[in-house]
Amino acid sequence: MSEFLGFLVPALVLSFGAAVLLLHAFGLPANWILLGLAALYGLATGWQPVGLWTLVVLAALAGLAGASKTLVLGFATLSDAHWTTSGLVILMVLVGGMGTMLGPILGAFIVVALENKVGDIGAFLGRTTGIEWFNGLGEAVTIVTGLIFVICVMAFRRGLVGEFQAWWSRRHTAVVAA
Repeated sequence: MSEFLGFLVPALVLSFGAAVLLLHAFGLPANWILLGLAALYGLATGWQPVGLWTLVVLAALAGLAGASKTLVLGFATLSDAHWTTSGLVILMVLVGGMGTMLGPILGAFIVVALENKVGDIGAFLGRTTGIEWFNGLGEAVTIVTGLIFVICVMAFRRGLVGEFQAWWSRRHTAVVAA
């Protein structure tokens, strides 16, 4: 436990320091980077150093996350370095909602729950309906996750949290106007 706390405290300090560095030290240029390259070209010159340092800080945080996973679990697997892992992160962000604080967290919860529970749901559906095809659903986790992703992108353009926020603001303005 002391080894874990010996790593946890520096990790939290580094994460907090990185957040302060990204939010306050870079200030407006870091926000311009979030707007995209077209906005950057129109807004300012000399944004490349800010972009480089932002990339360096975020890469360091990604390395810190990987190191903490290895220390907590005691091992690292080859699937952690596979290209589909970064695709899952993008999937989590898009399903939950990009540009929101709660969106990627909700998206991560949904994607991980799908990966872990699709087999159980398929077995339950196979038992209750008697359709044998549902029993093999656990082997098609990637296909089911892809279908959920397509449905979320087509139906919820802003992600689940973004659509909820838009619905809430429309409802609030309708109540205020009435």
